[in-house]
Amino acid sequence: MKLIRLLHFTDIHFHSVSLAGHLPTWKELLGYANLYIAGRRKAFAALEAAKALCELVQSLNPDVVIFSSDLTSTGTCEEFATAYEHLRPLIESSNTFEAAQGKNRSTASGPFLIMVAGNHDGYTQ
Repeated sequence: MKLIRLLHFTDIHFHSVSLAGHLPTWKELLGYANLYIAGRRKAFAALEAAKALCELVQSLNPDVVIFSSDLTSTGTCEEFATAYEHLRPLIESSNTFEAAQGKNRSTASGPFLIMVAGNHDGYTQ
């Protein structure tokens, strides 16, 4: 029986204020207040966490990487774009990404990547 190595991470909370082009909803305002007035953004070092995660995946070479819940703080397009930019090495080296590009998963080199959205990822929708 082959052992499967799993790496799990959660609640990375990429955040940015994006008020251009629309009036914020009450939920967005509460989210921003939580981040900036209550100081919660200091608890989430998303850029550092993303860098460390990509390095950890490269060094441990797990079979499966599972991300569950809250990639972003308020679910804005800017936060998702920032998250993708900083997690790109992990995402694009995964055999999930390679399979989506039409490559054979059995010859892929990276881990199988599973990502499940959390409540903050749909926060403003």
